[in-house]
Amino acid sequence: MFDEEVGEPIRLLPGVEWSVYDQHIVALGGVTFVDRAAFSRDTRAMLRLFAELHRHGAIGIASLPEYWRNHWGDLDAFVAAGVDGFEIVNCAPKAIGFPAGARAQVWRIAAVRDLLVVGASDNHGWGKVTCVWNLSSPSAHGYRSNRVIARSIALAQGDWEPWTAAYTQPWLMLESLSWSERLSWLTWILVLLIYRAVPRRAGDPRGLGILARSLSLKILKLRRS
Repeated sequence: MFDEEVGEPIRLLPGVEWSVYDQHIVALGGVTFVDRAAFSRDTRAMLRLFAELHRHGAIGIASLPEYWRNHWGDLDAFVAAGVDGFEIVNCAPKAIGFPAGARAQVWRIAAVRDLLVVGASDNHGWGKVTCVWNLSSPSAHGYRSNRVIARSIALAQGDWEPWTAAYTQPWLMLESLSWSERLSWLTWILVLLIYRAVPRRAGDPRGLGILARSLSLKILKLRRS
């Protein structure tokens, strides 16, 4: 576990994510105003956005799951248009089904063309919520400039049927937690189940007071018995 002090603040990359013609594109760099309507007519127009980003001194990354779901047959066109890289891991619910075989194919394209590969957490939480990290080297460029570290919860679903996510994702999440975190999750689930099961008198509003009163009455009954 890393426990050293960090002497310098974390450097943030300027960037923005745009949706243009069934594709999300991550633009990294100081991008000024861009008229997205000009790039949203069709696939050919969307691909011209990469050259526009280069004119602004920025790079463009093709995001998951859009290029997989909507433009899988256009990967060579993405490369020819000047895409700078691809997301190969994305923790959004629609993207965790990205198959391992498809990921390997994109990986090979990036390696041959010396393109950047990145992972996207696609969440707004901390700690155990995050399932992918990027380890970048400022002295390298292209394919060798970044390493993607992903948890099993972000990779395993791609090899299973989509309907199995209802039980595989909770199991993978619990498996990745420490014992104290598992107990915390299970305790809260148990509290909510008890709360939903507690009978209410007519006119009683919802609230934890009902649960506390019910539990206290049960404790008193146990003591009397």
